Amino acid sequence: MEDISLHILDIVENSVRAGASNVHITVNEDIVADVLTIEISDNGEGMSSDILEKAVDPFFTSKKVRKVGLGLTLLKQAAEMANGEFSIESKEGEGTTTRASFQYSHIDRQPLGDVSKTIETLVIANPTVNFHYEHRRDGHFSVFDTEEIRERLYDIPMSSAQGIRIIRESLKKKREILTEGGLQMNEVNPLMIKEIIGRWDARKDCLIEILHDIQEEYNYLPKNALTELSKLLQVPLSEIVSIATFYKAFSLKPRGRFGIGVCMGTACHVQGADMILEAFERELGVKVGNMDEKKDFSLDIVRCLGCCGLAPVVSINREIHGNFTSDQVPSIVEKYRSIPRKKVDINKKLKEIKEKLKAEEG
Repeated sequence: MEDISLHILDIVENSVRAGASNVHITVNEDIVADVLTIEISDNGEGMSSDILEKAVDPFFTSKKVRKVGLGLTLLKQAAEMANGEFSIESKEGEGTTTRASFQYSHIDRQPLGDVSKTIETLVIANPTVNFHYEHRRDGHFSVFDTEEIRERLYDIPMSSAQGIRIIRESLKKKREILTEGGLQMNEVNPLMIKEIIGRWDARKDCLIEILHDIQEEYNYLPKNALTELSKLLQVPLSEIVSIATFYKAFSLKPRGRFGIGVCMGTACHVQGADMILEAFERELGVKVGNMDEKKDFSLDIVRCLGCCGLAPVVSINREIHGNFTSDQVPSIVEKYRSIPRKKVDINKKLKEIKEKLKAEEG
């Protein structure tokens, strides 16, 4: 096999053939420790101890439980050639877990390959199986879960054109988080997060509302804030990040004071929305998905805003501007840029929070 992603594909296909309804895939790139690890676990039929002993024998195969063959053997060989290790655990009726590690810098380590494309292929080919894919890179991570995709699609099939588009968009977003260095850091005072959680009585079922309040405070979701939230609310950080990356309303990257959304729905697109987007990119000096140097504006594409009669449409901090033209771009940028920034006395605010928390505890 040419790369590690193809090994993942092969092992997961074994899981599916073994009747698994849940498959967890974890990829961990620890560049500092010089280790790459992959782990695939499932709730399939599992293997008996006799079959497990023969699992990595290239001349053995069993169609009663799973088709072993060369897949496990090749993965074991690839790991050991790169100064790594391989292990497999399985119990009949419970499932199987396969692990492989590689020395990251080893000259014989196979390239990781396009894991996102592998996950996309598996999800589309097996729409009834629940896939949980977690990718870590030097402490940063992204999470993709098909249960969240199903919630978003409602009754629309995963293998439909719309389902495939949403799967690809979600995987692309997760990949960008890793490419851009993961979650962004910022100075976050734990007292601020504690006060925000207190507004919702520290209820785990209010996690989305709490995230909205944190983003309202910082204009995005800093890593420090999510880490503190995880600790105080006792919710796994991976679960919080999964929610934050699923809903488009949240941003893990710093954003400008004003969020510009150029609608690319059908009605807007046919009336020149692409030219409007290009005009904003020229005026702000940024590409879509980024923030300008003055931290005033973030530029994004949005889907249909539900006001097609006003097409083309641009939204700025949820304010709708209909019948918009590219000629209006310079003036509207100047209009919003001229709005004074809010000045907040952070020391005074923190003092008030301390007094409030002290009163609540007393």
